[in-house]
Amino acid sequence: MFLNMFPQYASSKVTRVNGRELIPLVEWGRLIGVGDPTAATRAELTITLTVLTASGTIPAYTHLYSTKNNTTYMTLAVVDLTDPAPVQVNIRAVNDQYGNEGRGANGNLDVGDTVTFLSPVANVNQNATVAAVVTTAADAEDMEVYRTRGDRQVSVPTSRWRLHRL
Repeated sequence: MFLNMFPQYASSKVTRVNGRELIPLVEWGRLIGVGDPTAATRAELTITLTVLTASGTIPAYTHLYSTKNNTTYMTLAVVDLTDPAPVQVNIRAVNDQYGNEGRGANGNLDVGDTVTFLSPVANVNQNATVAAVVTTAADAEDMEVYRTRGDRQVSVPTSRWRLHRL
């Protein structure tokens, strides 16, 4: 517990202090103005659906799956299938094999990759092709990288940081 008083040795694990759970390193980061570690983000992609019969819709939140990265995606809006031309729809990573709820670089796919509807959907080909990458997902900031960012903040004198005077 004593070492948590010093940013360079503070724990990056959840610790209970006076009945409150906190991460000492993150508390130091907030105190010195570094903020929280950068959170993981989700991939967002545009896929192309081949319409077989120009009729109906696909509900928002319909799930698709990629065998390339074992990640589940969901449609973000209702898809109108009344036009026989190929339809484009945005999807977002929502679940993965690592339990990260689709967050992190594992959810990224390349243009041309295939995703498949988890449950059969009428009037469209069950496989869809990634047409564009809207948002490239990123992993959460590693705690040692976060610590280094805090060390750089401390090495530059600021009005918020006074530990060097203690």
